[in-house]
Amino acid sequence: MTSFSLLRVPYVAQREILCNMTPFDLYFLSQSSKRAKRLVRHSPMKKFGIDLIINGKEKAGQLIIKHGNITYNFVVVSTQRYVDPGMFQIDEKDGDYYYLTFFDDVPTQMKVLMNYFHEVFEMKLSTVALAVLNKQTLKSIIDMITSRQPEIQDLKLQDIEGPGLDVTELLKKVRTVNKLWIDLKLKSGIEEWGVLLNVNRGITLTNANGVTAKLGFNCGNNSMFFLYVSD
Repeated sequence: MTSFSLLRVPYVAQREILCNMTPFDLYFLSQSSKRAKRLVRHSPMKKFGIDLIINGKEKAGQLIIKHGNITYNFVVVSTQRYVDPGMFQIDEKDGDYYYLTFFDDVPTQMKVLMNYFHEVFEMKLSTVALAVLNKQTLKSIIDMITSRQPEIQDLKLQDIEGPGLDVTELLKKVRTVNKLWIDLKLKSGIEEWGVLLNVNRGITLTNANGVTAKLGFNCGNNSMFFLYVSD
């Protein structure tokens, strides 16, 4: 098979080649040189949504990119769970692909990885799911998200450590276009929305800024607060 330098072919040919590369290919290519990093900005990656998942209990984080019918998963796992794991490994399971890297501080490395995809590929988060984190880590991740983009589609929070979460303060920072799921201790009321969480269920509310929300609880032993937000 004849090889050629991608950086030397005409621009139209470069774009065609980039469009046929996987997210893994583009990620590795972007790290090969400064010219390659500039080149991948013309790839279709920025059109793809990216999901962020961090689970403190599992000591793992994940960035998920869907390309056609295939899912590409960038996974960060704590080195404490592995003996001599090496720098990284790539696995395939049920038609999806997993790129695993190993770091002691998973949340920090996930922020580094997310910033890289934003800066190099201009990608934006679609969905964020955070579980079993302390409030300081939660705040740093939320601040990172809001500094990059004004809104996300979905936000799910579960088992955040510390006293009850102030949802009002969270809503001031994060605009969720589709839904906000919260499964954790909350403060007793949200004055901005004029409702007590443990009293009103399944009702529609409008705050002073004209934002409408549907508030309710699901059934079962572990009640989950959910909020569908729209203008």
